[in-house]
Amino acid sequence: MLGLGDSSYVKFNFVAKRLNRRLLNLGGVALLDPGYADDQHDLGVDAVVDSWLSTLWQRLGGLLQFTAGTIKLQLEARYNTIYLLVNAVIF
Repeated sequence: MLGLGDSSYVKFNFVAKRLNRRLLNLGGVALLDPGYADDQHDLGVDAVVDSWLSTLWQRLGGLLQFTAGTIKLQLEARYNTIYLLVNAVIF
């Protein structure tokens, strides 16, 4: 789960936190720890997003036997690949 938010709001990343908790309660298994990006950080959301995405590609690459570059090219070429990867993450 990657949430994009702004800590100046009272419910910072509330939806991402709640959805993550619900998916876990339904029996989902997280590939990696959730990332809660904050627009108020000195580096902006990139402080969390860059490292979180890098870890995600490494884990998916290991599970699906693809390199990160291969997966990225497939995602840019066809949206149906995103659907397949989302299913792999959720289930």
